[in-house]
Parts: sequence; structure tokens; C-alpha cells
Amino acid sequence: MKKITISLIFFALSMMIGRSTYAMDIKLIATSSNSYAEQWNRNLGDVAPRFENTKEVMKKQYFTILLFVKGCKTDANMMANVEYDIKITNPDREIYFERTGLVSVSKQVMNTKRILLSEQSLKMCFKTEDPVGKYTIEVKVRDNIAQKSKGKKITIELINYQYQNFFASEYSFEDWLTNYYKSPTPQRAIDGFLYYAKSRLPDKKTSNYKSIAFFVEVFNNNSYLFPYLMELYHHQDLRTKTHILYLLRYCNVDMQSFKMKISETELSLYKRLSTTSLPNPYGKITDTAQVNMLWGIFFASGKYRPIKKLVETLDVDKGDPDMYPLFTATKWSLVTNCAQHQLVNNYCRYIREKELLSSIAKSELTVLLDK
Repeated sequence: MKKITISLIFFALSMMIGRSTYAMDIKLIATSSNSYAEQWNRNLGDVAPRFENTKEVMKKQYFTILLFVKGCKTDANMMANVEYDIKITNPDREIYFERTGLVSVSKQVMNTKRILLSEQSLKMCFKTEDPVGKYTIEVKVRDNIAQKSKGKKITIELINYQYQNFFASEYSFEDWLTNYYKSPTPQRAIDGFLYYAKSRLPDKKTSNYKSIAFFVEVFNNNSYLFPYLMELYHHQDLRTKTHILYLLRYCNVDMQSFKMKISETELSLYKRLSTTSLPNPYGKITDTAQVNMLWGIFFASGKYRPIKKLVETLDVDKGDPDMYPLFTATKWSLVTNCAQHQLVNNYCRYIREKELLSSIAKSELTVLLDK
């Protein structure tokens, strides 16, 4: 009887060990970031980027559903074969969207302990006629080599736009602006801009160029906000209206119908503003205004290109008294933001290892990364 008991225990342990050798983990995230691919791919792999789950979105606001996989099984050639189905149900528990056979992992995977971003993701937005409320996003992931499957679900809430005051101080505004890319909240962008327009920040050169570049990027990435901003325009004082017109002048928005609704004085003001121009942040860098604009674009998007341009700007003649202040401002900003923002650090280390830089820029970048 003891031998039978021991045998059964041994068999049970063997089954447990057998099951523990396969442990695919999955993570499902809905993100409003439009630079998630850059953040994931422009990375040396030692520090994975973080993506916050978007809890709520507005109608016509785009977001992307990302699936991450870890621990999938591979065949004799180290090839993985993972697919997934996705289903979205509306607040009435009716199927809103459904798709099967999306590719998660279909390539050689040498290290199955690494987290992998699925090769196919779903970018979408809710339409004007869609009911507000909580939507459930559900995936079923199939590891075709292991012949096993796993499920995951999250919720996202569709809300109507409603103007609110989110900012009570310059500190709260600056904190939101500089960390926006981590978890984009475009529903706060209009109040953010109105707060900025009514504050003393536009009078500061550093803040002005950074902020206007930031808001141009945010509004262009969320064009559904323009009608709400234009509606609120009519209830503002002249100073605030001027700042709104200045912003709209640089955004990709059709102004024809809006111009018919503003006064002749305001139309003349808009025409005068249309003759002004901002420096090109991606042209030859000759002024700190362009440096500040590059940071504004990065904070609004998490994009790789502004950081690469800033690193390239380290290649200047430090003996030139006109260029040295630009060099010190650029280097100081990179040192500070590398310490405060992991994504900036990730990009800078990737640039040093993968991009073709001048010897001067690479040397300066190495020095600031080693600090």
C-alpha cells in the first residue's frame, strides 16, 4: 500500500513539474501613446519601456491595444507561433468589434524569458454615435507550438468631453506637461492651454517655446479637440483669444468655418499672426528656442526624433562664443532629463550604440551618460 501511495505522489509531482515548464505570461494594455513602437524598438533591451493603461477615452480619440507575451514555446529551430483573437463588448454587453487570427509572435525567439510586443496591434477610436460607458476588451492567446491558450481582459471607459479646471498652479501644469508622454491625457489639453494662456508663462522665453511646441503636437495628434477649443474661444478675454489664435495658426486644422464666426478685429489679428513663424526645431540649431521646442515635442509625444536631434546638437564648436551657450544649454538639458526620464536615458544609450554620430557628439554623449 505504501509503494502505491509513493508511486502516486511521484506521478503527481511529475505532472506538476511538467506543467511548470510551460508558463506563458501575457499582458494587455490600451495606450493613448502614438510613439509606443519607437519606445519599444529604440531600446537596447536592458530596461523595458513602461506603458500606462489608458482608463478612459473620448469619442474620436485614438488608442492602441497592445499585447505583450513572455514564455511562449519554440520549436527545434527556436521559432515561436503565437496568435490571438480579440473581442470588444459595449456597455450593453453586445459585441462591438471582433477579430480572429492576429499575429502575436511569428519569428525566431532565442530567449523566451524576454517580454515580446505582439507583431500586430489594434489602433482604434470610438465613433460619435457610440454609447458612453465601460467597454470590455478581451483577448484569447494561442501558443500553437505548445497547444495551449490563455485569456486576458481589461476595461476602458468612453466618456463625453466636459470642460474642467485641472490646474491650479504652475507646478501642477509643468508636472503634467513634462510627464504627459508617459500617460497621455488629451482630455486635459484644453484646460492646460487655457491655464497657460492666462498665466505669466508665455512671457518666459524658455517656457513659451517649449509650451507652444508641446500644445501644437498634442492638438495635432488629437484633432477631435479643435471643435471644443473653438467653442470655448468665444467665452475668453482678448489675451486668451490671442493665444488660441496663435496656437491654431500652427496647427493642422481647417479654419474656414471658424474664421466666419469671429469678429473683424479678431480676424485681422489672426491674419497678422499668420505672418509670423516659429523656428524650425529640425533645421540647423542656432538658438536655444529650438532646443526648448524639441523638448516640448518630446514631452507631448515620447518620440525618438527630438532626442536624436538634441544629441546631434552636441557637435558644436565650443570655441565659438556665439555657439557655446547653445552647447551648454543643450548638454545641461540632456543631463537633467536623462536623470529624470528613463525614456530619455533609453534613447540616448540607443543613439550612442546604434546611430552614426560625429566623434564629438558621441564623446559628449558618453560623458553625460556616465555622470
